[in-house]
This record gives sequence, C-alpha cells and structure tokens, in this order.
Amino acid sequence: MGLMELMIKNKLQTVSVFVLLVYVLIVESCAKNSENRNEIVFNNSVAMVQDSVKLMGHLLDQINDAEVKNFFFDNEEYLFINNKKIGRMAIGDKISFIDTVKNVTGLNEIESFKFVSLALFLKNNFISGCFKHRIFGIYLYNYKVTLENAYEDQRYIMVVEESTKKIKGSYVESYQIVDRKEDLLLIAPADIKIRRP
Repeated sequence: MGLMELMIKNKLQTVSVFVLLVYVLIVESCAKNSENRNEIVFNNSVAMVQDSVKLMGHLLDQINDAEVKNFFFDNEEYLFINNKKIGRMAIGDKISFIDTVKNVTGLNEIESFKFVSLALFLKNNFISGCFKHRIFGIYLYNYKVTLENAYEDQRYIMVVEESTKKIKGSYVESYQIVDRKEDLLLIAPADIKIRRP
C-alpha cells in the first residue's frame, strides 16, 4: 500500500468517525428535545418570557383584523400575522420589515417595533407563535413545535390570569397540565401519554 492510499484511507476513517459523531449528537439532541418539551425551559428568565407573552397578547388584541388573532413563524422562518404572510426579516432591513408589519396590522410604528421584537424574543425562547381561542378569548402559545407537528407533540403555553380561572367545560378537559412556572402553564392534549424523564 502506497503512501497516497494510506493517506486517503486515514481521511476516509476520519470522515467516517466525524459523520458517526454528528449522527450520535443529532440523535441525542432529538431525544433530549422530546424530554425537555414536557417542562418549561427558556433561554431567558420565566418572568421575562411571561411579561413578553402578556404584552404580545395585548398587541394582538389591538390589531385591526378582529376575525383571527395569531402570529407564527413557518418552517421557512416567514412571519405570519393573523394568517397573513408578512415575510422574512433580512439582516439589516429591520425598518422596512417594521413598516410592513405596521401597514398590515394597523399598529403604530412603536407598537410594530415592539411586536417584531417580541416575536423574535419569544421565538428565541421556543415559542414560535400563538392563537386566540375563539370561544374563551385566551391566547395559547405554540411551545417547541416539531417539524412534523404531530398531535402527540403539541404543547402550548398559556398565562393563568383571573379570566382563565373561570374557564370550565369540555375544552379545558381536553388538555392536561404538564408543567407550571410562575403564571405560565404548559399544556398538552389530555388523551396523550406524557413521557417523563
């Protein structure tokens, strides 16, 4: 075996070990992610996220379109507000993006800036969107959404406030409380089995 063949063989072995290591890290990360989906864990403090969730709900309530109240990021990182595609914020192009939000929502410039900032802050804390329940008028925030977004993977954050304590009936019974931090509840469909670590 020549020197060149030996070098190629060593490089292939190195690449194979690297690919195996990356695969193991991805599998381990996915396993940890599914476990962590059953507890409230943020990159920032619970108090900061809780305040941001409340402020986002307040801003959504001010938007002109009263039929639907939501915001979310899709798998391609496009922001939608009330099911209207706003777009993706290009690096260094925050001003025109905020103008687009302002034009679509009817929020003023400061409120639009807050909206975009809050949406990005919440996304950084594993909350990729929210929707307002049309009957009870509460916001449910999508928590750690998976690409498949399977029924058993659905998790929502909701704020416990005086108005939510009065909610009774089949809707509430269709969810189970998975975790609680301060005034934030993590809920999941009641008919799924929650895997505990």
